[in-house]
Amino acid sequence: MDKLIRPVFTLELNYKILPGLVTLGKYDGTHPCLTAATSNDKVLIHSPHRRNPSISGRITWSESNREIATLNINHTITSLTTGALLPNDEKDVLVIGTSTHILVYHVHDNKDVFYKECQDGVNTVTIGTFKENKTLVVIVGGNSSVHGYDHKGNEIFWTAVGDVVTSMLLMDYNKDGSNELIVSSEDFIIRIFKGDLIIAEHVETEVVTNLVALPENRFAYSVSNGTVGVYEQDIRLWRVKSKNFAIAMHSYDLLGQSSMQLITGWSNGKIDCRSVKTGEVLFKDSMNSGLSGIIEGDYRSIGKTDIICVSCEGEVRGYTTTKTLSNSVDGSGIEQDTVRELLAQKQALLMELKHYENNTKYNENILNETESYENSGVIPASTRLQIAINTNDTSKKATEVFISTNNSTMIRAVLIFAEGIFKGETHVIHPPMSKLSSELSVPLFLPKDNPVDIHIKSKASFPSDEENLKILMEKLTDIQDAQLRLGTDIADRLGQIRSLVIKAEDSRLNDIKEMPKHYMELNTINKELINGYNIRLQNYDEGVETMKKNQCYYTKGFEVKG
Repeated sequence: MDKLIRPVFTLELNYKILPGLVTLGKYDGTHPCLTAATSNDKVLIHSPHRRNPSISGRITWSESNREIATLNINHTITSLTTGALLPNDEKDVLVIGTSTHILVYHVHDNKDVFYKECQDGVNTVTIGTFKENKTLVVIVGGNSSVHGYDHKGNEIFWTAVGDVVTSMLLMDYNKDGSNELIVSSEDFIIRIFKGDLIIAEHVETEVVTNLVALPENRFAYSVSNGTVGVYEQDIRLWRVKSKNFAIAMHSYDLLGQSSMQLITGWSNGKIDCRSVKTGEVLFKDSMNSGLSGIIEGDYRSIGKTDIICVSCEGEVRGYTTTKTLSNSVDGSGIEQDTVRELLAQKQALLMELKHYENNTKYNENILNETESYENSGVIPASTRLQIAINTNDTSKKATEVFISTNNSTMIRAVLIFAEGIFKGETHVIHPPMSKLSSELSVPLFLPKDNPVDIHIKSKASFPSDEENLKILMEKLTDIQDAQLRLGTDIADRLGQIRSLVIKAEDSRLNDIKEMPKHYMELNTINKELINGYNIRLQNYDEGVETMKKNQCYYTKGFEVKG
């Protein structure tokens, strides 16, 4: 299939591009411009349809390439996005985040829309509609919180996350017709916010680095350990793992199937196109260096968007939708799926035929047969793998996975994939040559104070523990509700503090007699905040203790299933 898909255009930016900091904006309202952060604290804007060469100010046009302009930021750039933020203006603005502030910049008019100091930092930025706001807002993810700003720079909402925000996504998660905010953070959790409330959580095994919306209310995610997967609400449809890391993801119908595929760019320069439903790889290509970003736009001005891949060395490749196989009448791509299925069956039959041919050569006895297969590197077609799990021997303090073959075929290596049991999700056992056998026992030392779901044939019932767990969960819910109320109260107090500080400073200049009154009110609020902090601290400790007790019930065996 890769022989049928080739780039429709290529170009060289001759700048080093930072991974994950690539976007596309229509700064004149019509023509798309590739925009990226460079390694020297500049924002590069590539304008293949440049119409106004006289623009100056912050923007500096390249003398060697009239299509490239740069914007000096003089701070390390941490995030980059674009969107038509301003009411009644179709022109996109550029939002630039650094570790201390965000700058919303009108590229076409070459002026600042607003500049905002961000004490919590800026790790990721997105633009969209959220909560009751009908107009677009800028949403900023920091080191422990998320803030929202309108087009004038006014803060219109705030919520705590609890850890460093790594990625954000606005989409209709629960199919209610309005956007939810999906936030990933360094505590391995993907949280879904409906307004200020968390309506769902997904826990991964390492830090989630990217989130991207997909059709039919699905979203894709990537993890720092090389995992890529897709969720449909609380159901994980699939996931795969690579030794490389996903830098960028985008949804695009590259194969002309009348449905989107997931395009992923990797740290080693690989680009792959996967089925959204199954994760099957449908197309692969490779660039000369690692990917920095994937965007979509009508870069050739032909009335049709292309998928554009940008490498960290500044190489740009554009791909367009290609009908690799004829679609069915209804456009569902059934013929393509049928062809792939038939090819897979053909390959399986050819392999089975090869096994039978080898069987006829070495049919003296089962020992000779096995030796012959081992010498030829072919496993007998009749070989079956038997797996059992043993949790009865408590002296070893481990759960044993017992693996054996139904003949004398040697087990040379075993790979076990699991979540939350060992680091990296993958455990590799490679016995030395002197200990090769058709049987192998693998001990798994389960982590303490963590719930682990083990599927075995035996059954267990703990009614008293179930009741205690139910009580603890109700208590934890009450604690979380109280914590949310306390957090809301603090936000209100902070608003009062801002107002009183302004009034006090105004009194200092205009009416000195009123100034002590305002500072007395500030002192009262300060005492209330200290008291509220002590309550929140006690609330937090109670919550931690309750969660520890919950985990103890899980590790005692409550989650063992038949």
